[in-house]
Parts: sequence; C-alpha cells; structure tokens
Amino acid sequence: MKTLFAPYRRERDEDTGAPVLSALASNGDVLAVVSEPTIEAAESELVTLVLAVMEAQASDGIDPLPDLAPVRPKKGGYVAFAPSQLLSIRLRLARSKAQLRQADMAERMGITQQAYAKLERPGANPTLQTVLELEKALGRDLLAWA
Repeated sequence: MKTLFAPYRRERDEDTGAPVLSALASNGDVLAVVSEPTIEAAESELVTLVLAVMEAQASDGIDPLPDLAPVRPKKGGYVAFAPSQLLSIRLRLARSKAQLRQADMAERMGITQQAYAKLERPGANPTLQTVLELEKALGRDLLAWA
C-alpha cells in the first residue's frame, strides 16, 4: 500500500482571516471543506473529515480511494494519507462488498463485534496475524487487493 494524497484549495475567511481549505478529489470535486485558526489545524481537521467521508462511502460499497492522488502534487497544498490510515477504509469496503455486517466478521474471527469495530476505525494498526485472520474471514486476499 502507498501513501495517497488530496490536494486542497486554500482561501481565507473574510471575517476571521482564518484559512479555509477545500480538499479536492482527482476529478476536481470538493471532498471536504474546513476552516481553523491556523493552517496546521486546518490540515489536521481536513484529514479527519476526508477520512470520515471515505468511511461513509466505503460503508455504502463505494470505493473512495480513486478520489485520492497516487503521487504528491507538485504545486499547492495537500494532505497525505498513510497506508495505516487507509487500511480501515479498505477493510470496511471489502466487508461491505462481501455484504457482511461487523457482527458477521466478528463471529467469523471469534472476537466481539466491539473488537472488530476497532479494526475499522481510522488509525487501526492490526498485526500481520490479525490481517491474515481478516483475509480468512473475508475469503479474499486483503493485502494483495489493497
């Protein structure tokens, strides 16, 4: 898995002067918009919001990852998404496409639904053994697919 990128358009809020960042999909559509007092805070919030949007899409069986760029933009600002941040989205998408509930996956893995839900949260960093168990529960090669 590789790091993926979302370029953003940067503007200023006329009233507060705070930066307003609009994350852009690969087709130019706006994925998310945030405004925070500093550029660093706005970038951090933009990552959180874009991940939330992608999670919702993955839950609906829509692959959101083509919206992100595979190479760092040469011009302008961008936010980066590390493989560990995207694994939970890939997992959620695979489960959705297999038409399984979290409870179904948990049962297949011999864990609680709550324990499984943690694997689908952004920032989850499962061990290789857990990824192998996920692959078995899904009946597909998750790492090769990702």
